[in-house]
Amino acid sequence: MWQSSTYRAETTLNYGMELAWTSSATKEANKLAICFDDGYVETEIASGDPVASMDITGKIFFAKI
Repeated sequence: MWQSSTYRAETTLNYGMELAWTSSATKEANKLAICFDDGYVETEIASGDPVASMDITGKIFFAKI
């Protein structure tokens, strides 16, 4: 994650799911979705904790916030 005004790295996210193919963000909810070879992760940008994820078998996991 990069700071847009200073162009410095703020944090690194590592979910151990091989190659990331795409990402999408929502401005209203501060959420980031990332699709990997081995699954999917949705996270809140402020916390970095996964909100939802899907593994390679198709099981979807939601975190209770």
